[in-house]
Amino acid sequence: MRPSLLVPFSLPLGREFGIVVPGKCKFFKWIVAHKKCWTADRLAKKGFSHPAACPLCDQAVETIDHLLVSRVLSRQVWFNVLRNLALQVLEPHAGERSFEDWWASTSSKVSGQLQKGVNSIVVLCSWTLWNHHNR
Repeated sequence: MRPSLLVPFSLPLGREFGIVVPGKCKFFKWIVAHKKCWTADRLAKKGFSHPAACPLCDQAVETIDHLLVSRVLSRQVWFNVLRNLALQVLEPHAGERSFEDWWASTSSKVSGQLQKGVNSIVVLCSWTLWNHHNR
């Protein structure tokens, strides 16, 4: 069952760990939750020119879910970040299709202060992946 589009807003962030998520990152998670990112699939829907496939991997249509969880580079980033926290078991796998579903699943596997920290890391890493894509 797919969580509500508002679920990411209810996920607690980890200020207790000294992780401060900037407002632009919080806004980005809103854009992701509402599928408003200017990726190739959205550009196509609006009638704008767009790449036929993801410019970084050339293996799939560029969607926000592809950029954040399905692309090989993204999965490597998640693995490395989560491994450094001894949480590599939470990384997205090749079968993950939705960033939102993966995040909800990941968040539900931890609790308390750890959940807040993981949610903050997810927001910050997804923002970093988006910026890398745009560069």
